[in-house]
Amino acid sequence: MEVVLNAVQKLVRKEGRDVIFADDSNLVSTLGDGMGWELPWALGAAVWISANAAPAGHTTTLSFDGESWHGQCGLCEELSKHSVSVMELSPGITLTVSEASWSLRAPTIWIERAGESL
Repeated sequence: MEVVLNAVQKLVRKEGRDVIFADDSNLVSTLGDGMGWELPWALGAAVWISANAAPAGHTTTLSFDGESWHGQCGLCEELSKHSVSVMELSPGITLTVSEASWSLRAPTIWIERAGESL
């Protein structure tokens, strides 16, 4: 997960925006459940879409509360489309999009943080 999120951060910075990781949200990794690609894909794309919808110079914050990742979004239409794709391709992951924010939750057994299973 860290590799994917750091790559997204670098790409977002090239576009004149930024992503910061609060609560070590980039240090959460998959345990290999599912097929292994679903969670990094769903989260990485959500961060990319929301950060690029923000105005130039904006910093997007990604946080993790122990159960879900949270971010903010401006125009969330593209993120809503991504949410539909997530539900179709990986029913174990829930991406909830509201007017100004989003949250992504995966089955607890799929993730670990700082070397400890949640």
